[in-house]
Amino acid sequence: MTGLAERALDKCIASADPVRIEPGRYTTILEPQAVSDLATLLTGAESRAMWRHYAEGTGQSPFVLGVDRSISRVRSKLGLKVLDERITISHDPSDPELGTVPDPYVAPITWIEHGVLKTLEYQRWDTLLQLNENSPTKARGSYRMSGGSTTLEEMIASTQRGLIVTRFSSVSMIDNSSVLATGLTRDGVWLVENGKISKAVRNFRFTESPLFAFNNIEQLGVPVPVYQPFAHPDLVIFSPRYAVQQVIVPPMKVNDFSFTSTIDAV
Repeated sequence: MTGLAERALDKCIASADPVRIEPGRYTTILEPQAVSDLATLLTGAESRAMWRHYAEGTGQSPFVLGVDRSISRVRSKLGLKVLDERITISHDPSDPELGTVPDPYVAPITWIEHGVLKTLEYQRWDTLLQLNENSPTKARGSYRMSGGSTTLEEMIASTQRGLIVTRFSSVSMIDNSSVLATGLTRDGVWLVENGKISKAVRNFRFTESPLFAFNNIEQLGVPVPVYQPFAHPDLVIFSPRYAVQQVIVPPMKVNDFSFTSTIDAV
């Protein structure tokens, strides 16, 4: 905890006088919290991306393959590669590092395995009809994402020119069919030049899809636990109705991440 506090203080001092640089597409090093803010657009409790109803029913999902007119049915991308092959996203209710309360109706599940879409979310009647199982296949807010072994220092050293992003905030969906979203950088953005951090820069608005970012990965780090806030439908007495879940994600370096404007937010 002391190390975390020291790092947070160092970031505050380093970003005290940020400069403005032009928006555009940058090689971007995403710290774990930023990765979680993007990945939750796919796996979070509020996301439609993993619902079979949208992927094979209404067609309003990034995982729609197309209409099979021979059977008048929308087919999903189940069994097809949708992300970088190094990415696996799973949930295990008994995973001690996730710290979730085991749910008797939720079994261990892998949504994406080595980049391939393996499972969509089913309601109970769907699992009976489609999977011949007597329990629903439900999306959970907590999850584990696979990673690699590259350190943040190595990512920085191998970057000719790019940005480091600590986290995102005010993330909102623009288009469900592509998971295109927009939001703001927060808690520190730095410019990397010639393998070194050169200066703090002003915050940006991003407009990007995690499907694009997670298909343009250059390097992956070791997954670590982070906390992700989410809107909880049961917390009706609170306003805003937010809870916190733990996820395990790696830092990553991605190419051509889109920053569309600069902002003056802290």
